[in-house]
Amino acid sequence: GINISAFHLQIFTRTGTLVFESYNINEGWDGFYNNKPAPVGEYIWVIDYTQRRLSGEIEASTNGSVALMW
Repeated sequence: GINISAFHLQIFTRTGTLVFESYNINEGWDGFYNNKPAPVGEYIWVIDYTQRRLSGEIEASTNGSVALMW
């Protein structure tokens, strides 16, 4: 399996406001921002992580978008 030694998830509005952040790979966004349901729309996610391999640790980043609908 994949061995992740560091994890950082950030979710942003389309205008760049950070609405969620986690360093726990098992914690996801519940769609709330400031204890209220976030507005319906598209959000950008960014994940930075470090993967342990036999050859050493590799830092990587990936991103995408998600549509929030209630």
